[in-house]
Amino acid sequence: MTIEERLKYLRAFIMLVSGLIILICDVVNKVGLTKLLIDLLVIMIIFYIIGGIVVWVIKKALAMPDKAQLAKELEVSELDSEGEGEEEAGESPADQFGLL
Repeated sequence: MTIEERLKYLRAFIMLVSGLIILICDVVNKVGLTKLLIDLLVIMIIFYIIGGIVVWVIKKALAMPDKAQLAKELEVSELDSEGEGEEEAGESPADQFGLL
């Protein structure tokens, strides 16, 4: 499952939860229907935008490689390049240790 598939409904979920909260608060406070709908629309638009920002930040954070992983890959590539240099010089690991 890719990152996009996992985050597909996060924006809508954030928006709907915020809408539910504002709806409950307005009903408990006995706000008029027109004011309730205007509040609900404004809050849902704001949290839709916030949800988009959250999804973008999460995608960027998950796409960044880990520093430890980068160091390990650099170390492996350095070892590979050192091994190639010795083989090019005509000396194999068996010759180095006197096995042949």
